[in-house]
Amino acid sequence: AGKYRIYLDLNDIDAVTYKISADDYGVDLGGGEDPEEPEDPEDPKIDNAWSIIGSVAGSNWDKDFYMKEVSAGIWVSSPIEFAEGDKFKIRFNNDWPDNRGLADADDSLVEGTPKEAVLGGNDIAAVAGKSTVVYDANNESLYLLGWGLTGTLSGLNWDYDVPLYLDADGNWIAKGIDLSGKFKLRYQADW
Repeated sequence: AGKYRIYLDLNDIDAVTYKISADDYGVDLGGGEDPEEPEDPEDPKIDNAWSIIGSVAGSNWDKDFYMKEVSAGIWVSSPIEFAEGDKFKIRFNNDWPDNRGLADADDSLVEGTPKEAVLGGNDIAAVAGKSTVVYDANNESLYLLGWGLTGTLSGLNWDYDVPLYLDADGNWIAKGIDLSGKFKLRYQADW
């Protein structure tokens, strides 16, 4: 137990050396400097992916929040903190020709209840709070994640949820998922 400074010399990959020193902990020994952060780092663009864009999380229609394809044609965002009055759409490949909104102006999404995704449709009114947006490209529908499966199923690594949706009888279901691997059921992508 204690506090230590660790020195790691990787200059010769065939003869890596290290030193652990309790005496040097907290002592300014000079040497290297931390690199300066760029003043305005630009988020890397991801091609061939769906993303959320709008007046979301402090952005003003100028930042894409990328979604991940969790099973064939099912795209899921990371949880996003929406504020009252936020609006958004989804778009493909960082561009507007292939975008989706809703049929009705100022309509919002609901947990587990798919609504028709319309090419060039109206902005979607966000519901305040943290939500995960789901786009089902197979059925051209949008909804918010309610219940989902997370784990090592469908090629995932506990990093996204495969969404379930409500059927006409009020049951949460998912179709076409490879259930090999480990998984757990959770609500709103949270434990």
